[in-house]
Amino acid sequence: MDKRIGQLMERVALAPGSAVDTNIVQRVTAAAAALNRMNILHGQFNVCLSRMAELLIYLYARDDAGMFANVDPETGRILIPVPWGDTGWKVWGLRNHEAVTLRRLLLGRLAQRRRLVPLFGYPIGERGNRWYLSIDEYPTIASANAWIEADGPTLAEFRKVMQQRQAQEQARQQAQRENNGR
Repeated sequence: MDKRIGQLMERVALAPGSAVDTNIVQRVTAAAAALNRMNILHGQFNVCLSRMAELLIYLYARDDAGMFANVDPETGRILIPVPWGDTGWKVWGLRNHEAVTLRRLLLGRLAQRRRLVPLFGYPIGERGNRWYLSIDEYPTIASANAWIEADGPTLAEFRKVMQQRQAQEQARQQAQRENNGR
């Protein structure tokens, strides 16, 4: 889309009697590209949030005995893959970079003091890669959804973590290119 806007601005600049400054063309093209990237990021964030909401349906499902079917009722350990997990992203239809971004966001929040107890926990340093659901704090799907509304991930947080991840990836690729050039 931003390419088409740039081409249109170039055509306007070349039109007879046109006095379009090339600086304006560059600024409009850059603004269109930024809008397009923002729309993509917003879409990725919404997909991640919708997968989190879908996950809650499975986490709060009960078996015939009335027990949680996909969560250990004693510990709160989640027994199924989560969308942001190392393997769960494939199952839930996310892209790897979306899952990594959401995982880093959720892990980063665990280190922060927030006004509400986190819905999901991850015991750092414990054996096994398992996420936990705070079922004592959020015993119903309604209370879990209320957490997402009140204190769930935000687009601004998602953007910040995504940008950090992209910068790290670019630095890694640059170092790899430099090492390959030796």
